[in-house]
Amino acid sequence: MSSNLGPWLSVVRTEYLESFVRDGGGTVRLLGAGTDDLKAAFGQLRKSATDLGYHVVSLHPGRLREDGRKPHLHRMDRLTTTVLGSLSWGDLVDAQVRIALREMGLDEAPGGAGFDVGTLAAHNGRDPQDLRRRFERLVAAVALSDRNYCVEFRLAIAALVRARLLPSEVSATTERAVLNWFKGVQEPGAAAQLRRIGIHDRIGRLNARWVLQSVTHWLPKTGKTGLAVFLDLRPYERTPSSQSRSGEDGALHYSRPSYIQMLESLRRFLDDAEEFRSFVLFVGATPDFFAEGRRNYRDYDALYGRVANEIHPSGRPNPAAALTVLRAG
Repeated sequence: MSSNLGPWLSVVRTEYLESFVRDGGGTVRLLGAGTDDLKAAFGQLRKSATDLGYHVVSLHPGRLREDGRKPHLHRMDRLTTTVLGSLSWGDLVDAQVRIALREMGLDEAPGGAGFDVGTLAAHNGRDPQDLRRRFERLVAAVALSDRNYCVEFRLAIAALVRARLLPSEVSATTERAVLNWFKGVQEPGAAAQLRRIGIHDRIGRLNARWVLQSVTHWLPKTGKTGLAVFLDLRPYERTPSSQSRSGEDGALHYSRPSYIQMLESLRRFLDDAEEFRSFVLFVGATPDFFAEGRRNYRDYDALYGRVANEIHPSGRPNPAAALTVLRAG
């Protein structure tokens, strides 16, 4: 195990998870390490992020999906819907509503009454009609509260908040269609339900990045510290001739076009990091990927030029750099 792992983890926890990212920054950390170091690093960082209140997502391009297909995380729409599919939307929307109610000076009614207008009005000594009007304004405020939300996300999250506060105005079918929209799933009839609330496009190549950025700006409003995503890049390093036949996790490989598309996606994350709020993407690869491996980061000049020119002191990694390579010893 590398002797530099501990110092690197300490810097990432202190300077990023506990400060820069928590305070609203976005960043990408690339780590080249052996199997044991990578497992230890990601394991400890996942625990730290969870303890600090982040929503943590682990992306495994080496594992087949439930439908038996590759996850194809080099596609931005697949990566985004995989991340969004890991969120507990009901709990998060409830948390946002509770925070909003407290800001309005309202106490939640006891006994599991939820957000029923009549019950909340009686519990807080308010007029039900006035409270309903305030709920209408709250739904509009949720949709317009952050200029960083893309249009589709504004409409989707407003529909979910409306379903909580004014359930008679949003059918269960529409709510289900919105939740499936986040996951990239569209059941029969769902498109019509989504059009009724103004959503005309699925999460696809053109809007996926904006939707993911919107989610990172929204999560802190639900009480979450931020979003921490862990991506295992090693399946993309493999070629058909190097593919393991064991059937174990990580045995999958990807074509060269898919591999190059993933490198392009990583470069865009690096370039657009400041557009994300309270977001960190950890990318794990082998040390050879950042050296002379059969597939390595020099295969995509824009990525190589983005990270290779940072300062790397001789003999030890620079933990503040976007790229860190840990070698045993």
